[in-house]
Amino acid sequence: MLFVKHAPDTLTYTMQTIQRQWTADEIPVLQAALSVPQCTGDRPGRTARRLSRYYRQCTEAFLRYCSRELYPRALAEFEGARRAGAPLPCARAALECTVACNERGVFSTYLDCTEWAGTKDALTLRRADTWDLRTGAPISAGECFPRGVSVRRACLQAARAQCAGKGGAAGRC
Repeated sequence: MLFVKHAPDTLTYTMQTIQRQWTADEIPVLQAALSVPQCTGDRPGRTARRLSRYYRQCTEAFLRYCSRELYPRALAEFEGARRAGAPLPCARAALECTVACNERGVFSTYLDCTEWAGTKDALTLRRADTWDLRTGAPISAGECFPRGVSVRRACLQAARAQCAGKGGAAGRC
């Protein structure tokens, strides 16, 4: 008897949240919060294991970045404030994943990495990933458009149109 294994149309996952804190003399200097998907199920398949591993690696890379880059800067700012008798700052960082699509064999997310360290304004970097649930491989942007369409041009046009719709700011985009 031949059994055909069909790829799932959706991915079963939960959002894993993690909070970490770095201190100086038991006073918080840097706080980090993360929220990333982890695949669930009794017997996760190859695709689910691959995606879980990918988001686990994103988590590890973010925490390493916090430890090696953000914490030393936050600690220097903290020590400077302490010496000056100023209010003691506590830097923050967040990695938040949002699932944008989970249907018809496509799993798409975007990750916002935000820092509040050394400035009053936040710095956010966004990256997006789209996965084919049949193969567990990433889907390129070009695969989402008809053949012959310039993805770069289409994205720039959409960005300009969005900027123009917000008070005529197209000249600044």
